[in-house]
Amino acid sequence: MKGTLIETSIGAVKMDNDYKAYELYMKNRPHVVVLGAGASCAAIPNGDKYGKKISAMSGFIDKLGLSNIISRVKINTSSDNLEDIYMELDERSKDEQDCKEVKEELERIIWEYMSNYQLPDNPAVYDFLVMSLTSKDLIVTFNWDPFLVQAIGRAMRYTNNTPQVAFLHGNVAVGFCEEDNIMGNVGITCKCGKPLMRRVYRVCL
Repeated sequence: MKGTLIETSIGAVKMDNDYKAYELYMKNRPHVVVLGAGASCAAIPNGDKYGKKISAMSGFIDKLGLSNIISRVKINTSSDNLEDIYMELDERSKDEQDCKEVKEELERIIWEYMSNYQLPDNPAVYDFLVMSLTSKDLIVTFNWDPFLVQAIGRAMRYTNNTPQVAFLHGNVAVGFCEEDNIMGNVGITCKCGKPLMRRVYRVCL
């Protein structure tokens, strides 16, 4: 009986050590986190710093009153999702001037609207996400709003070990230099001497 208890205790210790080793192994592996519009909605359920709420892309056209602008051209997609409509305009703008003009006006309105968002002073979901990851990890986001960029900026007050980020559809707070392939805060000066320009859609870095 005594031998059985000792064997059981040894087995339990070994299992506990194996679990801790596995946990450490998993924590040290790179993580990839993918964010969509739901992340921003969850980050500010009661609105941003000034009480302004954010909506998903499916309700964005009506919220910003973009229907009149979009109606200037015939849209082929049946989707009411702004990203789907923008994608079509982006493709067609290469050959159709009216689509190019509508696309550029949408970019201007979206950029102005999104740029005014501010994270609340209290920690939000994005703050916890950024602080839980390190430079070995990657956050992939489709969102145009500046919340993730703001959260990274807040985290960098305490650490430089922040995750890498890929803005698959661009971001209102992020600028880009096509000549030098450099990304940074919109408006700052690139090494070529030109300011980093805003890009709303299809910027993969």
